[in-house]
This record gives sequence, structure tokens and C-alpha cells, in this order.
Amino acid sequence: MKRVCVCLLLVLCLAGASARADVIWEPMDPFYLSHRAECTEVDQLWEAQVDTALYDKPGGTVKESVSAGDSVYISTLWSGGWGQMPWRDYWTNLADYRRLYDIHDFEAAHRADFVREEHALTMEEDVFLLDGQALEGQMEDSSLILWTYPVSGKKSRAFSRDEFDRAIRMTANTCWRDAEGRLWGYVSGYLFGSFEGWICLSDPLNGEIPPEGPKYADEAPQDPAPEETEAPVAGGLRSPGNGSGPSPMLPAALVLAAVLTAALSLYRMRRRSVKTA
Repeated sequence: MKRVCVCLLLVLCLAGASARADVIWEPMDPFYLSHRAECTEVDQLWEAQVDTALYDKPGGTVKESVSAGDSVYISTLWSGGWGQMPWRDYWTNLADYRRLYDIHDFEAAHRADFVREEHALTMEEDVFLLDGQALEGQMEDSSLILWTYPVSGKKSRAFSRDEFDRAIRMTANTCWRDAEGRLWGYVSGYLFGSFEGWICLSDPLNGEIPPEGPKYADEAPQDPAPEETEAPVAGGLRSPGNGSGPSPMLPAALVLAAVLTAALSLYRMRRRSVKTA
């Protein structure tokens, strides 16, 4: 009986942890809580065009300042034209900023051109390999370069030989080819910290690939919305539009299923113990 209760407790704890893993962090400052219906959660970088300020709430008390050219990360947009920085709960007037073009804009613009191809980056005897073939131009200090997105000019990370040992296999299965004919592959995983981005499979060790395309989101061409067809994008298949992700009720359903299964097992064991007696 005691063993079953302990198992039931473990199941509940593990199931609860799984459910909490899907919870999105929300700011808890008074302004957000009173205007939650007017706010949208985002993942964006904005660059200040003039010297501006950070406030405790829109139109409130100045807490810090931001210099022209500095970038701030915004996780919440308020319909009144302000954005909030996470964790510190500071707000800033986005009229003083321009949003930087990012991986989400890149996906939206090039989703139709993504293809399913699998390429593997590995290492053998301190030599970087792509699909089993040694990369050209390797030197002792060579590193695999991870970019935020293709031809962004922004490096996300560099993997040295010391990090990328023979136990690692980095696989790209979503690819895109740029205007210069270079093939890029999306990768993600964990190696001394989580990582996500694009590697230029045509030139993986080159950290000097120049940026192309828009710097700001408002400079990107505004194409008509594409038809909602499923296409490969970073991290797997994703359909544009709403409702393509997993149901928010899924974690709760898994918890309930785990509890019912444990309860049924407890009931059966108790019945067997009564019959034995």
C-alpha cells in the first residue's frame, strides 16, 4: 500500500512538472495585469533611433535611459504603442524605435522555399565532417559558425573542436539556398547550453559571410499572404495561421490520464489483497 502511494505521488509530481513546462512566463506588474487583454506576447528586438527612456509603466516614472543605436529585447506589446522588457518589467515607447528583422520575419518571407534535406555535421580525429566528408580549409583554430538566420551577418555561436567532439552529431533537416547558391541548414540542440540557428552548409567555417537583405522589419517586402499549406520550417513542419500548435489542454489531459492510471492500479492491488486475506 505504501509503495503504491509513493508511486502515485511520483506520477503526480512528474506529470505536474510536464504541465508546468508549457507555461509561458508572464509579467506581473500592475500595469500589465490591468491591461492584459490589450497585450500581446512577442519575441522581438527593437533598436532605439533616438535617446529615450525606460519607465515603470507607460507614461510613468523614468527608471533608466537607452541611447540611440542600442537594442532592447521586447517580450510584451501593449496596444497603446509601448513594449515591455522581460524580468525587469520596464516599459518603453516604441515610437522611438524600429524593430529589427529577425528569424521570424525570415521564416515568413522564405517558408515556401524551405526544403527537406538531411545533412550531418560530425567530427572524426579532430576533423570536421559534413555528410562524412572532411570540410575544406580547416585549420587548428577553425570553428563551426552558427548564425541567427541565413545571411543575417549575426553570429549566434561558434563551435570549436574542443566543444564539438566525436560524440556529437549535428543534423540539419530543413534547408534553404540563398541568392549566391549557398546551402543553409537549420540546427538546434544542446551542447554546453542550448542552441538554435542556421549553419551555412556550403561554407560552415566561414565567419565572414556578409549580411544581405533588410536590417529593419519595415524594410522587408510586403508580399500577399500565402495560402495556408504545410511547409518545412525551422525546427520541423509548421503551418501558418492560428491553431497549428498543440492544444493547450494537452498537459492537463496527460496529468489526468496519469492520475487515473495510478488510481486504477491502486484499486486492483487492494482487491487482490482482500481476496488473499
